Amino acid sequence: MEKQLKSVLFGHRPKKTCYHPHASKENCSNKISKAHTIQRNGGLSHLQIGGEVIQFEPSFHSIFTNKGKLEPKPVGVKKASTFLGFCSYHDSKLFEPFESHDFKDTREHVGLLTFRSLCKEIYEKEDKKLLHEKVLTFLKANDNNKYVEISLSLNPYLAGIDMALSETYDLKKKLDTCILENNFDEINFTSIHTNVFTEIMLSGAVAPEFDLHGNRLNNLEFPLNINDYIAVNIFASENEGRILFSWYGKNIKNEQFVNSLMEPQNNEFSNRVFKMAFEYFENTFISQKFWNLLSMGKKKKIQKKVMSFPGNRDAYCFTSDNTKYVKPWKINKVIESYH
Repeated sequence: MEKQLKSVLFGHRPKKTCYHPHASKENCSNKISKAHTIQRNGGLSHLQIGGEVIQFEPSFHSIFTNKGKLEPKPVGVKKASTFLGFCSYHDSKLFEPFESHDFKDTREHVGLLTFRSLCKEIYEKEDKKLLHEKVLTFLKANDNNKYVEISLSLNPYLAGIDMALSETYDLKKKLDTCILENNFDEINFTSIHTNVFTEIMLSGAVAPEFDLHGNRLNNLEFPLNINDYIAVNIFASENEGRILFSWYGKNIKNEQFVNSLMEPQNNEFSNRVFKMAFEYFENTFISQKFWNLLSMGKKKKIQKKVMSFPGNRDAYCFTSDNTKYVKPWKINKVIESYH
């Protein structure tokens, strides 16, 4: 039966959909695009060697073959950060303002990028739920004892996914309205410009659990407000790095989270952001050159961060590890929409 179960896991194919608010059979093109959440040319190209970047691949295949651990693997920049979440027409048209032009610190550009990050999170949660349900269906049909055992551990996990999906669907409805009405006044953000391209790039949306000082911001075991979610995008724009935090509406907790990361002690901002990337975001990519130069000890510490999750995350994850992973990034300027 183990061989059959492997075929269920490894034979799973991600769904194809379009998350545009006007998506329909009539409005969408026939082709679903491999939508990049991080620009291939403007972002990932700065990290690649031989057309590849490094990622801790968040897949069942990786966990199954590596005894429960996520391992760093090279991934081609054509594939990296992509998901099947928009038809080619809407992918091209919706994000044209910053894909065909330089990214600007405007509520429109930030709102569209926030929307894409959120859609990626929704897509991944829906896909994980579908795969887990396939596993339970297979076990129920082939080994009821194993089904009972596995379902006891998976059901709370699936309930957590359902709760997170409900919250992110509600947030998506708000962002849908922003797009349909072409009004992004409710989008707030902090945009940090650095003098160098960062060693990592990412795109995602989470509800952060703790700030720099270990103060709890959100308890993910309970329902959240939609504006508790914060999108984070780290990418390259023009000749500098960009670290962008964004959210919908007024949210003191998100401001607290960002401000704590930016506290000026000891030029620690770059390492705080680096740790945040691996603590919170699966869709994170690493410079090949940078990764190859890291010591084995640092690589193991990064892997440990990747394996953290709600419930086992260290409240002081930004400060308990004093390791210096990256050299300080000089901040050229900071733009905030809410001051």
